[in-house]
Amino acid sequence: PLLAAATALPGLPALLLVAQEEAVALAPWRRHAGWVTMLALLVLGLLGGGTALLLSEAARRLEQQQATTRRLRLLAGGSAEIAAASELPALLDSLARLAREVAGARGAVLWHPNAAAPAASWAPGHGLPPPVQARLLELAASPAARSAGAPVALPASLAEGLPPLLLLPLRQGEAVPREAVPREAVPKEAVPREAVPGEVAPAGLLLLAAGEGDGAEPFGADDRAALAPLLRLGEAALQNRLLIAALHRAVQEAESGRARVETLLDAMGDAVLAVDVGWRVMHANRAARRLLAASAREGGQEAGQEGSEARLEGRLLWECCPALAREEAMTPLHRAAARGERTDFFLSLPLASPRAGGVQPFQGLAWPAGDGIALHLRAREPADPAGEARLRLLAQLALRATRGPGG
Repeated sequence: PLLAAATALPGLPALLLVAQEEAVALAPWRRHAGWVTMLALLVLGLLGGGTALLLSEAARRLEQQQATTRRLRLLAGGSAEIAAASELPALLDSLARLAREVAGARGAVLWHPNAAAPAASWAPGHGLPPPVQARLLELAASPAARSAGAPVALPASLAEGLPPLLLLPLRQGEAVPREAVPREAVPKEAVPREAVPGEVAPAGLLLLAAGEGDGAEPFGADDRAALAPLLRLGEAALQNRLLIAALHRAVQEAESGRARVETLLDAMGDAVLAVDVGWRVMHANRAARRLLAASAREGGQEAGQEGSEARLEGRLLWECCPALAREEAMTPLHRAAARGERTDFFLSLPLASPRAGGVQPFQGLAWPAGDGIALHLRAREPADPAGEARLRLLAQLALRATRGPGG
């Protein structure tokens, strides 16, 4: 086909006719359209490839974020589980299982010198035969593994027949006095006595076995970064366990010492009391309970039967013994509390004493004791006015006899 164009020539009785083949006329436009189409396809291809890369990267990051979230959830749930574990085997089992789950390993073995045997945790379907499991348990407890300079990844070539391994140490905590740890806290089957450092709590070792499809370097930086807080948590739990054991022993020794002191005080015939900063009785020996019970009975206050002991702990000193609120006792007691010095005084308590007409004199001694004061009361021989008069008369007669008749 041809494309033709006609036009009139001005001033002439004629027409100008121009004709051209259609293919020749449309060739430039087709070339232009082809280039535009190719560029559009190229741009679309680049956009598609970039979108695919972005989607792949987003999927990879989402997977990493989900893995991180899963690890954080495991750590959050594991922290409560570790804190609730009171026995060492249960604590080591929890740490081994959490380490395996966080790292995605086939197995985890945790050795600690105070445990009778290493704790082990195996993933479902781990595919490790019993001989390999036994070798991993033996390797975790071997001195060679403890001196390998962990953390370090051990390839299978260093242990023939074993999967790639990762050794992570449980670092030593703060020094704990050896004598402060109860003997029962270290089992007899544990490491020999000479192998435990004398002043520092020993460290442990975590051994992780990689999965089959994890490649030559199964444990990357993300795995080690996720395991780091778990190890620090385990170190803190083990350290706290030693400290709690030492605290329990100290409390037991303190309670035993307090019981011995109370037994000795109850065996005394003198009354001994201890009051806090609010003047409430914290402790009273048997003599003090009997004395104040008798004083309350003779003074008209409510008390038990004769020979009974008053309950003084937690009560105000002035309620237990109103005689101590008198000036001759109150002043030295407050002086001992305010100045922190020993003071003595004398007072009389209403008792059934026929020699003193129902009143018994006492010598008191007060001194600072902790946040409060301690009070000691010792009975004195009651005064005898008639005997004192006779003594004065005898002294006067002796004086006159020495002077002679003229004196």
